[in-house]
Amino acid sequence: MREKLDNQMVSEKYVQTLCSALPSMRSPLANAKACLGEISVWKTAVSMLPMPSKSTLVVSVRHAEMGGWSEWAPWGPCSVTCSKGTQTRQRVCDHPAPKCGGHCPGEAQQSQACDTQKVCPTHGAWAAWGPWSPCSGTCLGGTQEPKETRSRTCSAPAPSHQPPGKPCSGPAYEHRGCTGLPPCPVAGGWGPWGPVSPCSVTCGLGQTLERRTCDRPVPRHGGLFCAGDATRTHICNTAMPCPVNGEWEAWGKWSHCSRVNMKSISCEEIPGQQSRTRNCRGRKFNGQRCPGENHDIRHCYDIHNCVLKGSWSQWSTWGLCTPPCGPNPTRVRQRLCTPLLPNFPPTVSMVEGQGEKNVTFWGTPRPLCEELQGQKLMVEEKRPCLHVPACKDPEEEKP
Repeated sequence: MREKLDNQMVSEKYVQTLCSALPSMRSPLANAKACLGEISVWKTAVSMLPMPSKSTLVVSVRHAEMGGWSEWAPWGPCSVTCSKGTQTRQRVCDHPAPKCGGHCPGEAQQSQACDTQKVCPTHGAWAAWGPWSPCSGTCLGGTQEPKETRSRTCSAPAPSHQPPGKPCSGPAYEHRGCTGLPPCPVAGGWGPWGPVSPCSVTCGLGQTLERRTCDRPVPRHGGLFCAGDATRTHICNTAMPCPVNGEWEAWGKWSHCSRVNMKSISCEEIPGQQSRTRNCRGRKFNGQRCPGENHDIRHCYDIHNCVLKGSWSQWSTWGLCTPPCGPNPTRVRQRLCTPLLPNFPPTVSMVEGQGEKNVTFWGTPRPLCEELQGQKLMVEEKRPCLHVPACKDPEEEKP
């Protein structure tokens, strides 16, 4: 039931002004409501008013009524799941609801601190990047391109272990190519072997030749040349025997010095002749014969076993130490009684018209010298050797 606080008679013009604020107030016969309080307007018919020229309305005005709060709702969940946060609760202004613009005094929401009693995990965060490392190589263009590397650690802060924090996202290492380096040396590589050359001979055994070039790749930037040979040979057989030329054997010994129609010319100033021969060996398959003669003749004086006046030679050089190791080695030098050849003519003319021919002394004479240190043919002198090493034991030399 509405309680009327004040009644008053107002003119129709005032009521129309008041009612123009709301659409519901535009009908002159309708009830109307105004802001800042509830206004009940009752309009009476103009015909019922005592003064027809001035319609009047009866207006009833009521003041605002305050509302009342409901009970507080339970506290809501904590705003965080770990450590400390806040929680709130609400109440509603509907016990009773306010009227005529009234309200409930106080706050509709309360907040308080809350503690989850749980430790929050620490999530990892990257520290600053470290400096770039030295270049991993010294040149460009090798099997692996050189790079610089830098790293960072997940330590600002590091993720906690209990409770487990999230690790840092993203790479821990960063790479970039090096610049300003010289090109890498490129070692040479052999190309394939070329075709085999023809056999080097037309008979017997010969050789064929193969070649290759160092161009797969060509050495560059100070790289090493190809290791190994640029050529290789193979034995080839023509299946044709080659002619073999004859070769002289060594000359045989000179024959006895003699003269035709004379029994002996020994120890006489009578020139004779002697000869020697040689054989041509190994000629095969129509090879060439040995060049030159197989028979040789010279003129000679026969002094074999002739007693000739002699003279002592100078001392020879010292010989080697004998034995070459061990105790008491010695070395020897000698003087020999050498024969004095007779003063026979060095050239003779044996056949008229053939000119002079050289004459050679042939044979081993017997020299005759004055005795020297009691010797007639040879004087020998010995001397001990110094600083001779000891002989090694044959057992020690065995591996």
